[in-house]
This record gives sequence, structure tokens and C-alpha cells, in this order.
Amino acid sequence: MAVRVPVEWCATRPPAFVNRPLALAAAVGAAEWATLVALVQRAASLPVARQVVRRAARLAVAVAGGGCTFLAADVEGDYFLAFGPSFSGTAPSQSEPIRFSTNLQASQDALVFAFQALDATDHSTPVGNIVKVIVAPSTNGAFDVDLPVLDIPGEANPNSGSPMSVDLTSFRGTLCGTQGEHCGEADGDMTKPLPLNLDGSTWAMTKAIGSFPNPPKIDCQGNTPSP
Repeated sequence: MAVRVPVEWCATRPPAFVNRPLALAAAVGAAEWATLVALVQRAASLPVARQVVRRAARLAVAVAGGGCTFLAADVEGDYFLAFGPSFSGTAPSQSEPIRFSTNLQASQDALVFAFQALDATDHSTPVGNIVKVIVAPSTNGAFDVDLPVLDIPGEANPNSGSPMSVDLTSFRGTLCGTQGEHCGEADGDMTKPLPLNLDGSTWAMTKAIGSFPNPPKIDCQGNTPSP
């Protein structure tokens, strides 16, 4: 299938292309997606296009590869999730992770992904609102979603104790297999208490059995925080 998309289309329609690339990648296939990436690279000087290129490259690999077949029933359940923030380029391991209680619930071939922050002291008391997003992984479990804004209460912020607003425009990773551990990366911005870029942040989650691991893994390499 030939893909002919004007470069201008990529710059003028960011909601459909930048925020929902996985659905497009899965629809056109890995080879055609690579062609689309090449088209976008012609406009790499545009801020929107640069974001598209970065995400397109990751997703082209994710859609093409993988040794696991995604089944929603394999991964649903309750999890502990540790989010390692990269504050303006700092390594995620240099900050205390923000801990969440998460639930994955199968909904046909997709998952309802629910987040709720946990108290930074006891790592078990839920605080703040529950945020939900529908995740539709590819056949090998790869996904990339634009999360709703996460308003994290000060009690859940182990780094400053201040309330945070976090806008993760790319929360990505792989949900596949029955091992009970999943991980990925995230890009976006913190808008409160002060504006900071969060590109390069990481996350890891494990099935919620017993208490929250301490220290928890924060990335796909199994690293733990060392602030």
C-alpha cells in the first residue's frame, strides 16, 4: 500500500497524528509506517514534526518486532507502578519515584488503565483522584497513549511535597505476557508547581502482591532510584 501524505498535513493536524500514532501505525503496517516517517523527516525543522519523528521511529520498531502476543486477559489485574520523573533532563534515578496504584481491566481487545497516586510516606494509602484511559496495544503489546492530566496531591510527591500537575503526552511501553511485570517510558511536562519538561521519564510496574516494593524498579533495565 502506498502512503502519500503531504508534509503540511503532519504539521497542521497534530491531535490526530501526534497523539494517536499507534492506531495509525497498526492500520497501515510497519513498512508503510516507515514510509510515512520518511515523509515527516522532510519537515523535521517544525516542532510538531520533530515530535512525530521521535515517536514514529519508536512505534515503527514496536509494531514490527516483538516475541509476545498481546492478550488482554493475560495482563489485567492490580499493579504497583513507580514513575521515575526526568526533571528537565535529569536521570530518573536521581529523584524519588512517584508511586501509583494501577488497575488494568480487559475491555474486548483493549484495556482500561486506571491510575491513583499513593501516599509518599506509607506507599499504600490512595490519595487524589482516579484517572482512567483506554489503551489498545498492538498485537505484540506495544502501546503509546496521551494521558489525561494527572493532578498529584502533595502527599504523593516525595521530592518536594507540593501538589503537581503532570501532562504526559506520550506514555508508552509494552503490556504482554503473564510475568506480571511491565515497563516503559514517558514524555511530557509538569505544569505545577513550576513548569519543567519530563521527556525521558520512565516507569515500571509489578503485580500488586503484598506491599509496594522498596526500592521499586523504575525502568525496563531494572534500575532503582538513588537520589
